[in-house]
Amino acid sequence: MRRRRLRLTLVLTLVLAVVLAGSGSRPALAGDWLGYGRGPARLGSVDEPLGSVLMQRWATDPGPPAQGIPAVLGDLVFAGADDRVFRALDAEDGQVRWTFTTRGLLRSAPAVSAEAVYVVDFDGNVYALRTSDGLLLWQAALGDRVGASPVLADGALYAATAEGLVEALDAASGAVKWRSGTGVPVWSSPAYGSGYLYVEDYSGGVHALDARDGRQVWTYQTSGELRMSPALYGQKLIVASSGFENGGVYALDALTGTVVWTRSISGNNLWSAPTVAVTGDGRTLVLAGNLGWLYAIDADNGVVVWKNRMTPIKFGGRTKYPTMTTPVAGRDHVYVGAYYAVDAPSRIYTFNLADGRLFWTSLVAAKIATPLAYAGGSVYFGAYDGRIYAYAPIRVFIGGKPVDFGELSPVVRSNRSLVPFRALFDAVGATVGWDQGAGRVSAKLGDRLIQLSVGQTTALIDGRPVPLEVAPAVINERVLVPLRFVAEALGKLAWDQKNLRVDVTLPDPTP
Repeated sequence: MRRRRLRLTLVLTLVLAVVLAGSGSRPALAGDWLGYGRGPARLGSVDEPLGSVLMQRWATDPGPPAQGIPAVLGDLVFAGADDRVFRALDAEDGQVRWTFTTRGLLRSAPAVSAEAVYVVDFDGNVYALRTSDGLLLWQAALGDRVGASPVLADGALYAATAEGLVEALDAASGAVKWRSGTGVPVWSSPAYGSGYLYVEDYSGGVHALDARDGRQVWTYQTSGELRMSPALYGQKLIVASSGFENGGVYALDALTGTVVWTRSISGNNLWSAPTVAVTGDGRTLVLAGNLGWLYAIDADNGVVVWKNRMTPIKFGGRTKYPTMTTPVAGRDHVYVGAYYAVDAPSRIYTFNLADGRLFWTSLVAAKIATPLAYAGGSVYFGAYDGRIYAYAPIRVFIGGKPVDFGELSPVVRSNRSLVPFRALFDAVGATVGWDQGAGRVSAKLGDRLIQLSVGQTTALIDGRPVPLEVAPAVINERVLVPLRFVAEALGKLAWDQKNLRVDVTLPDPTP
């Protein structure tokens, strides 16, 4: 009997290894943000470039602290708040499309599909709401407090409670498929992949459950506390363990729970869940943060590739570093929301994914209260002023075609947009010149010659001086020029504030 059980275990392990190996060697393609960490694997990344400079697109009306983590599907943004009202917002302008009132507070992210939005309140009530209009499809009760976000995968909704209960519900009806337990409180959101549900308990235990029946397949005990979600990448389960004395990042074999590598982090107090992203040259990085530091760790061997620190402030004679949200990564940049325990502005930092260079710091109008969600080119989050915010980079279209500005997207100074000059002039078909000694940019399009000098508020159009509202500048080793001036010198410009979109129309070159 023992040999037969061993052979069966080996067969199941080999079968699952094949499935996991083919289940995604890269993060999922760009699209919606369907729950905490984007989806069941909790990777927190998209396979698309991210703009480096973010600006506010819209903010909802003030309300109770918006602590519900947003999710995004198509043209809808979903989030709850402490007033027990779950809201579906229009992604274009933040207007309320529909609402649903729950019994308990709303602190976690929903799980979203085209058919239903699954909401779990803090009291353990589960609601399946029709995505289009918020109609209640079914309701269930887990019987205990829930701080973790649910997982929706393969026709089942998985949720974990503060008493360590793990429950699988049929997504269509709410019927209980199975119940299991860790025996220890669970506050972090489970991850799912290829038939396994991965649950972390507060004492540092990691549990792999068979998603079909809740049977525990393996368990591993870390040396710290587990407060965030793991991330499942291929056959590796990435776990960030907190604790001032015992903490760090673990890579566990997703099939067996054996340790692939560990990485101790200075200070150890990891407060953000790990994010896994692939750089443009194909390297896989694990991103994790603590005490204002952002670390990028090689997913294959646990070696720290780079680290960078956020801006400290002085308060009461002491240096204060910000608390970081879970990173959001594309294939070029990383966004990190950061807020201070004291009264100071929140920021979204943009780092280069490959080498950790800080590209930009975008000030936020209120203190960030939730992890970031990213979809359709915009970042969404809740803040302690009771609003949901949408931030995005400025996009420029010339003749209806988007302009690719590379690593540095348009920047705003003195309420005017500055853009990298070479990308702009190349997009309009101008002949570009750069006099480094004089710091002068020139562009010739047809019979028109435009000249601008770095730091000078006077430009030349065909030799005629013209005043500028903002001077060209060098930012991150790139020369940026005022977009409106250049566009109107060559054609017409239209500005769409809701979508942070600039459309430049050039005159028809044909006589």
